Amino acid sequence: MARSGSGHPAHRSSGDGTLPGRPEPGGETGRITDALCARLPAELSPVVRAGIVFAIAELAREHDDPHGAARTHARWSDSAQPMQVRVASALAWLCLVDDPVPNSLHTPLDTLITDDLACLLDTVAWTAHVDDEKGLARTLDQLLNNAEPGVIDPGLRG
Repeated sequence: MARSGSGHPAHRSSGDGTLPGRPEPGGETGRITDALCARLPAELSPVVRAGIVFAIAELAREHDDPHGAARTHARWSDSAQPMQVRVASALAWLCLVDDPVPNSLHTPLDTLITDDLACLLDTVAWTAHVDDEKGLARTLDQLLNNAEPGVIDPGLRG
């Protein structure tokens, strides 16, 4: 994780800077996940915080971490977490489970996503990959409404 301590948030929030490559199965993944989880509360940049949440979820998905969904659920449902962590965790949870979207998930998404937060999260590598201008809105539309990639519901923010 050479870049995680980098002085510039743009370096720390890029997908290749947050996730240090593909770890081998086993202890390496757990060590990286633990390091990212430890870094999250200390991180000051909202964009980097969101990137860390997505990196943790990506590791959980790639390596079948049985605790990944519970970890992201705990973050999005915790009102003490910063809003970008809660929203990123909600998106991550949706990517990790096949469960129906619970009503309790709509509340943080509906109340926390402002235009400012949407602009901020649009710059995170994981949502920018979906669309470099409206990444959050397109990601939400695909996860919540099963929208086809490239088509956006005009009623969604972002």
